[in-house]
Order: sequence, then C-alpha cells, then structure tokens
Amino acid sequence: MVNVRPVLLDGVAKASFPSSHVLIVFCVFGTAMEQCQRRITAKPWRLIAIVGCALVMALTLIGRTLSGVHWLTDLLGGLLVSHACLFAYLAVVARLTERRMPNEA
Repeated sequence: MVNVRPVLLDGVAKASFPSSHVLIVFCVFGTAMEQCQRRITAKPWRLIAIVGCALVMALTLIGRTLSGVHWLTDLLGGLLVSHACLFAYLAVVARLTERRMPNEA
C-alpha cells in the first residue's frame, strides 16, 4: 500500500513518500553548498552563500513539517534519498577532481 498524505488534497488521497520538496531542495542546495565551497574564494561571500543554502534547506524542512501534508517518515525518507544522491555526487566530483590533478610523487 502506498503511503498517503495525512490531509486529502482536493478530496483525493495522494502519495506522500518521500517528500519530493525536501528531496529536491536538499539535493540542489547541498550541491550548491559544495560548489560554493570550491568556487567562491572570498571567505565572507563563501560563508554568506553557504549559510544561505543551509537556511533555505532548514526553512523547507520546517515548512513541510508545519504544513501538515507529510508524515514524519515522508520527511525522513526525503532526507535519506537526497543524502544518498548528494554523497554519490560528491564521490563523482572527488573522483573527477582526482583525475585532473597531477600526481605528486
């Protein structure tokens, strides 16, 4: 059985697992944080960008929690899937960066 939302939307029960809002926001802003860390050289601007990304992520999670259209498991599922995608992305970026750098012997 599919996990349905705790609240009917337009009188229809819709699937809610995982929270696609949480999944997408954490994937997009998680990768943005990593790219800000790599590409922004000025420390104050880098910090502002990273904190901004973290703030959007936190507000999305809080907003989806307070909206009442998801179960806690939906939000946790979105977090887990997004982190799996993010770690896969980071592994690929690390591997590609490793190949570009000259070997130090």
